[in-house]
Amino acid sequence: MSYMRNLLRPASTTVRTFSSSARNNYAKLAVIGRLVREPEAHASSTGRTFIKYSIATSHGPRDSERSSFWNVTSFPTSDAQKDYLLNLPKGSLVHVEADAEMQKYEVSSEGEMQDPEDKSFRRSLSLIQRNLEVLGRPKPAQTTADAPEPQAASA
Repeated sequence: MSYMRNLLRPASTTVRTFSSSARNNYAKLAVIGRLVREPEAHASSTGRTFIKYSIATSHGPRDSERSSFWNVTSFPTSDAQKDYLLNLPKGSLVHVEADAEMQKYEVSSEGEMQDPEDKSFRRSLSLIQRNLEVLGRPKPAQTTADAPEPQAASA
């Protein structure tokens, strides 16, 4: 009878059966798109190197397609990672997994007649790269210097 009693008892909502670790809030984002320009290396005030790049994504039907642009920051842990990122050409198709975080910053109002103490706050989405996979590289464009020269017709 005790077996049946356990079956009829409602499941506890405080028990996490899928994980033994503590609950942790996070925000992650996966983006598949093309590099808008080649990644650029920067140095922080502490001397740590970081790389910034932008990804363009498109959505909607082809006749009214809209684009979104995502700014991503990467903190490479080795010279090999840094070199790999910096050598990605514009137009590369990439899949980026990133931690997402909202940043709040002050913007002073511009204009001579306004009070210089009048400040407003803005927010922006900050993406910190955790994983990057190159799905495709752009096809090299054939320039006029690379084009084969026309051959004269033989008589």
